[in-house]
Amino acid sequence: MGPGTPDAPPWETLYRDGGKVLFGQPTFDMKKLFTEQGYKVGAATHQFEDHIGFELLYVALRYAEHGGELSNTTAREITGFIYKHPLSFLERMQNKAEESCRVKPGAPGYYPALLALTRAILLLEV
Repeated sequence: MGPGTPDAPPWETLYRDGGKVLFGQPTFDMKKLFTEQGYKVGAATHQFEDHIGFELLYVALRYAEHGGELSNTTAREITGFIYKHPLSFLERMQNKAEESCRVKPGAPGYYPALLALTRAILLLEV
């Protein structure tokens, strides 16, 4: 679940189109979105832009920019992003985390619940 080769990797690329290699199309998609909004992922993070944490951060920043008062256009853009990116793979990531916890006693059992909560919140939001 953590460093090395995680059983439930946190990068969208590995869930889209049978991805087996990091830094796929979702990474480029996220780089473009971050650039368009003036956001930048610092090199010190040592993560690709399609990491679930960055995707959730993107949603939070988009909301924060508007103080929660979204135009219809911005609301549609954020909703589209949520469906296209985090919701496109969160359930599969959660399933992998659950399987890891079943086969590896002592694995961080909170990951599946955290992913389920994240997915539920996103579903409520859209």
